[in-house]
Amino acid sequence: MEKQSTNGRTKKGTGGYSNITVKKETATRFRSYSKRFNKSHSEVLDGMIQYFKENNLDPFG
Repeated sequence: MEKQSTNGRTKKGTGGYSNITVKKETATRFRSYSKRFNKSHSEVLDGMIQYFKENNLDPFG
């Protein structure tokens, strides 16, 4: 992956990873859910978001 220089520091280019803080219980549930599909956490989360968008669903409504 190509590195970019920022103020004398280097950081990885786009496409890297980011952290999201969630409750431990939620993380445990999500890990189990991801394992059901044998997919990475990113793939499962992307699929969930796409599903909600395509079907115009509100998970809170």
